[in-house]
Amino acid sequence: MNGSDWREVYADDGISDSLKERYTLDILLKDTGENTITLRVFDANGNASSGRVVVRR
Repeated sequence: MNGSDWREVYADDGISDSLKERYTLDILLKDTGENTITLRVFDANGNASSGRVVVRR
């Protein structure tokens, strides 16, 4: 978040083994104003993709 270090997030059931998975994470928004949350994911072949969302508080 906001350019900080990456954190690992695991599927709610503990293993990413399905085409669809649910991931839950709690994020503490310390800063007021805009906060940018970026997610980066990898597939089994090491290919990466990312997406981001801006949260305003």
